[in-house]
Amino acid sequence: MSTNPILSRRSFIAASGVVVAAVTIPSPSYASDSIPNNLEVTDVGTTTVLVPGNDQSSSLPRDLGFTIDGPLPSGAEFNITYDSRIYMLRETIAAVHGGRDIGVQLSNPADGKITITTLEALPVGQLTVIAGQLSPKRYPHDILRDGGQVQLEARISGQKLGLQGVLPQDTNVIDAGEPWGAECGAQWEEISWQRDGEYRYYRPLSASVLSTGPGPIPAGSSIRVLCDARIVTSMKVKSASNSSSQPVEGSSTEINIPGITGFDWTMKSDVPAGDQISLTLESTIEIPNQDLEGAKCPNIDFISHDTGLDAQRNTYRESIRSKGIIVSAAMRQDITILASMKGKN
Repeated sequence: MSTNPILSRRSFIAASGVVVAAVTIPSPSYASDSIPNNLEVTDVGTTTVLVPGNDQSSSLPRDLGFTIDGPLPSGAEFNITYDSRIYMLRETIAAVHGGRDIGVQLSNPADGKITITTLEALPVGQLTVIAGQLSPKRYPHDILRDGGQVQLEARISGQKLGLQGVLPQDTNVIDAGEPWGAECGAQWEEISWQRDGEYRYYRPLSASVLSTGPGPIPAGSSIRVLCDARIVTSMKVKSASNSSSQPVEGSSTEINIPGITGFDWTMKSDVPAGDQISLTLESTIEIPNQDLEGAKCPNIDFISHDTGLDAQRNTYRESIRSKGIIVSAAMRQDITILASMKGKN
């Protein structure tokens, strides 16, 4: 019997000690040419999980599962160790062989460990087992810390076969740099006027971006400010400063979009974690003498530099806008209706 089958480099799994798999096939009478040698993670795509401290982001399979070719005896055991912080087990383990659902037994459940056992002998053909799904946490709990070593081993009748240790990095990691994130902020001023009722719009007096860390916002990223040109007729950056009220360098570029007043202010240097860049703005206002259709809400957006996208955290605060503008009778009616519906609830 052969004691060194070749295991796929993509075999159970890719990064941060998230998944460790071992297979035990209790059949000493198996011929060497029937020993499975291709235990692999199920291939349904990957999701990037951010791992600080090692300048890397890990690309992890969305399914906690595997494939292996038969034949397999009844009682074949698959021991899976996974990171319960980011993987969730299914209520029912899915196991398919040759297009047919088969019975498997789940045993030894513990935090981050399970054993799956086949309940029948399986002929030639591929067995696919799905035990769970990747479920990364949302910001601010999105970073995976304290990852361990990745291991993969196969055992047949107690004999260890194949690979053990850290898998090649090119199978599982992106050299993305330290994870970083950005949150936008603003100070608004209400502009109101009367016609056949109250109308209002908001112009930004300041726009800011906070570096959430742990890595810095990369130089070349931008703060974008957009307003309706029929109300805010001009706008520019008066000053730019950091959290220590020290001036910071950047360049402002006007955005040429019909009906829009706006600009991109681009950072010339990295923004360290915890620091906030604040732009003080100047603008001119023109009060409309008629209803405005298709009005542009004032927006402030953070625009990432291309070089840092793989390590960027999704804070869900990369864009903000001032809501509640009323620049037409139809908008005022809609707001009145929404307010009455909320009151009834």
